[in-house]
Amino acid sequence: MFLCIAGKNSIAVDVLNHALTILDKDEILGVPNNSDTGEDNWQPSFLKRCCDVGIKFAHLHQLYDMEIIFLSLEFDRIIAPEKYKSKYLYNIHFSKLPKYRGMYTSAWPILNGENESGVTLHVIDSGIDTGDIIDQISFTIDREDTARDLYFKYLKYGSMLVKANFHNILEHRISPYPQPVYGASYYAKSSINYSDLKLCLNQIADNILRQIHAYSFKEYQLPKINGRAVKNAIILNKRSIKRPSDITEEWDDYIIISTMDYDIKIVWEQMKQ
Repeated sequence: MFLCIAGKNSIAVDVLNHALTILDKDEILGVPNNSDTGEDNWQPSFLKRCCDVGIKFAHLHQLYDMEIIFLSLEFDRIIAPEKYKSKYLYNIHFSKLPKYRGMYTSAWPILNGENESGVTLHVIDSGIDTGDIIDQISFTIDREDTARDLYFKYLKYGSMLVKANFHNILEHRISPYPQPVYGASYYAKSSINYSDLKLCLNQIADNILRQIHAYSFKEYQLPKINGRAVKNAIILNKRSIKRPSDITEEWDDYIIISTMDYDIKIVWEQMKQ
């Protein structure tokens, strides 16, 4: 039986490195994401790591009739379990299921003011992140966490969760249980339009701050106000007296705007020279 690792970034690389301490490389198959260029950048390349250590690659259709344990670690393709002979198909989802099924789990918990999130190891079924739970880890979302900060926490705790359950997965000693009926939430790809992000400034200051944090992921995008990229924001201990979104002060590196309650200082991302 092969262990098939499918996915990207540090979580896939970290789990592969762990697997190599237990299994021979010939017992492991790799399925990198289509977007993996084979070069390290702000995240390590899973494709590159597989090549460096001599891991063989497989296409999904080649796995249908094979005896495999399949681990999806930020994999970019839908797995249809009915096509597979194996029933050992598992996924790491970046939330504490059943909350935040679907997309943008680094943004929606911040937008919704959550102070906790988690990672879930679950069985892949025919639904969207609805499979039985194998194990979970919870962690704190700090007030200053951006989407990027939250994503790196997902990577860290997701890797920890897989490695903690690794032997049980290999030895088929897991005991999955159904997801709770209540408390579920789901966000589709259409729930945030990242090609046309707009901050709603007719809000209380805390809501504006949460938007800025939720959309801040410098490798992908930063939120903008009046065409300028926002680095950060600070709620001031000063009640607003002007209309929401009105600028009360303007400087080269920041502005101060009114909100529905407190003024907020918007710090600009500085352009590289």
